[in-house]
Amino acid sequence: MHLNNTFFMKTQPLQPPPTSLSSERIKPRIREYKFFNIIVNGRMRLFNEKTISFSGVIALAFNAAAAKKCESFSVAYRNDKENIPEGVLKNGDFVAVRPGMTFVVERILKL
Repeated sequence: MHLNNTFFMKTQPLQPPPTSLSSERIKPRIREYKFFNIIVNGRMRLFNEKTISFSGVIALAFNAAAAKKCESFSVAYRNDKENIPEGVLKNGDFVAVRPGMTFVVERILKL
C-alpha cells in the first residue's frame, strides 16, 4: 500500500477554535455599596446613595419616616465642593450627595 505524502503535507495544523461569544460578553456590573459620611444636625451618618430626598434627610435627622401634621421642616445643605456649594430643599426635592456634606434640619411647629 502506497500512501501519498502530498496529502499529509497539504493539511494545515489544527488551529484553536475561534473565541466564543460567551467569553467576550460583558459581565453584569455588580453595584458596590460604598458607604461614606454625611453630617445631619451635627451627627455623622453613613450613607450610600447618589441622591437624597427632602423626606430622606428628615428621616435621618429625627429617626422618623413621617412627620406629624402639625409640623413642617426646613432643610438646608452645604458642601465645600464647587459643584454643589449650598442650598435649601423643599418637599419633593432631591440633591446629589457627596462625602462630608452637611445638612441642617429644623422642625417648625404650625399653629
